Amino acid sequence: MKQTTTIKTAKNALLELAFAFASVAMALLIGTSVSADGPSFGPVGASRPTYTVEHPAAVATWNSITDRTNLPAVANGDERNFVWVREYGVGEYQDQLAVKGDKQYEVMMYYHNNAGSNMNNADPEHAIMFRARAKASFPAELAAQEVGIIRGELEADNATAVWDEAWIISDEEITLEYVAGSAKLYNNSTKMSNPTGSGRILPSSLFSTAGTLIGWHDLDGVLPGCTQYSGWIRYVIQTDTVEAPVPEPTPEPEEPEELPTTGPVEVVGALVGGTVLTVAIVYYVRSRQTLGKTI
Repeated sequence: MKQTTTIKTAKNALLELAFAFASVAMALLIGTSVSADGPSFGPVGASRPTYTVEHPAAVATWNSITDRTNLPAVANGDERNFVWVREYGVGEYQDQLAVKGDKQYEVMMYYHNNAGSNMNNADPEHAIMFRARAKASFPAELAAQEVGIIRGELEADNATAVWDEAWIISDEEITLEYVAGSAKLYNNSTKMSNPTGSGRILPSSLFSTAGTLIGWHDLDGVLPGCTQYSGWIRYVIQTDTVEAPVPEPTPEPEEPEELPTTGPVEVVGALVGGTVLTVAIVYYVRSRQTLGKTI
């Protein structure tokens, strides 16, 4: 039991180390909002001004409030961290997660137009989002110890696009596949969910480069500003272990046919026999020659 525990601990340490290296590399390449005393999430984009619940944005703005109270603990109230993953129905949502084959995982994306509710009537052209849409992506496969990126993006015609990531890693080679029909949008509109709370199924275009329209009362891309119009997108991923190919058995070498015994005695016997035969032939030939001369 101690040996098994040691092996598991070492494996977890390797996974954590891989995550650490990946975090540093991504931060250096992309840039990050993480600071020594700030929230502990990874790279986000685009760089943008931030707001608070008491002081929201004046125009359509995606996920930039930093003191929300109903986000997963890992987000620390910061809407810029809006993509999380967990094993299906198990535990808390995470930014970084070690995954395994032959399991299901659920991804959650939060969206919110940060424009103040008063701006929806005061300046609807700039406060309400038009053609608001979401995109999602995840790797189709992972090699052992490879860090995979689960990415979410939010766009609108009149708002700056934003993105966030969650990272996964596996200690074995796996494939990942979207569970058809699992992508749903949840919000407070009774028109969007029928029955209420069941969520509106999103098309698979969520995983395309164009994304899929979201909204308040319908998937029409119209999203007013304020918390009451915010919502969640959730989808499920199935993982499968990639079985190592079984090598074909090496054919047994064919045994050579049995050769005559050629030990020292046999070799001498063969030489003597060959010599006697040669002498006999020479004697016979000479005898015939002598007989011919006599005749």
